[in-house]
Amino acid sequence: MLQELTFITILMLHCQHGVGIEIFHHIAGEGTIAKPSCDQGTIKVIASNYGRTNKTACPGDFAGQPQLNIDTCLYDVTSTLAQKCDRQESCSHDVNNGIFKDACGGFYKYLNVSYICLKTQAPLDCDGKTCKEFTICQYEKKAIPCGDQKISVFYANYGRTDLLTCPHSNATLTSTLCFSDQTKTVQLLCNKKNDCKLYVSSLTYLDQCPDVHKYLAVYYICK
Repeated sequence: MLQELTFITILMLHCQHGVGIEIFHHIAGEGTIAKPSCDQGTIKVIASNYGRTNKTACPGDFAGQPQLNIDTCLYDVTSTLAQKCDRQESCSHDVNNGIFKDACGGFYKYLNVSYICLKTQAPLDCDGKTCKEFTICQYEKKAIPCGDQKISVFYANYGRTDLLTCPHSNATLTSTLCFSDQTKTVQLLCNKKNDCKLYVSSLTYLDQCPDVHKYLAVYYICK
C-alpha cells in the first residue's frame, strides 16, 4: 500500500505546526508530469511513492490487468521528490520508468506525493499594530521581552531570511535562505505569557535546511 505517514510523523507535524495542519496529496499518472504546488508557502515533501497501491486511482490501462498484486507494486521516491520540490512554491517532475524504479513492469503506474505547505512571509502588521521582531540564534536560549504585558505571537520562522542576522564563522552556512513556519509552536509556548524563554534547535523546530546556520524570528505584540 501507499507508504503511510506513521503515527510519530503525524504527531511531530501536529506539534510543530498545530493540529490544523493540512496534508496535500498530488497524483500523476505514468507518462505525465507531476506538478505539486502551494498557493501560500513552500513545499515540504512528507512521503512519495511510484507504483500502484489501489485499483481506482489513475486507472489508465489497469482495467485489463486485475492480476496485479498492489502490495508489491511500490517504490519509495520520497528523497527524490524532496530534493526536487522542498522549499519551492511549485515544482514539476517527469513520471516514467526511466526516472523511477519499475516495481511492477508492464502495469500502468502513478506517482503519489504527500506534502505540506509552509508559510514563508512575515506579516506587515500584527492586528493593526506594528509588529515587534525578536530573534534568537540557533543553540541559544532567550526570553521574548514584553515587560508586564502579555505576549501575542503572529508569526515565527525557523530558518534564515538574510545573511547578516546570526552570522557564522563559516560563510557557507549563511549563504542560503530558508523558511519553516513555526507560528503554532511558538504561540503554544508563549501566547498570554509575559515571560517566555525559548531554546532554539532543530530538536524543537522543523528544520527545512539542515546545512544552514539558522535562527528563530518571532513577530509579536505585547498586550
